[in-house]
Amino acid sequence: MRTVIWDFAGEPILEGLLADIAPLAEAVPAELAELLDEDKVTALKRRVQRLLHARMLSVDHTGMRYPWPLV
Repeated sequence: MRTVIWDFAGEPILEGLLADIAPLAEAVPAELAELLDEDKVTALKRRVQRLLHARMLSVDHTGMRYPWPLV
């Protein structure tokens, strides 16, 4: 769920897509939540809240964009 194509970092998210993810900021559907532990459900809601606030795709300011242990 956290996979990002970094070529699009910083680009605005279309209003329709923001509307589609907005419900996840409050509640994760039971079918998905049962596959995740509570910390992951909370993290998903927080990520959605940040996206709704920023209205653009995440930018990695750390330079560590590569999944561990592939580096």
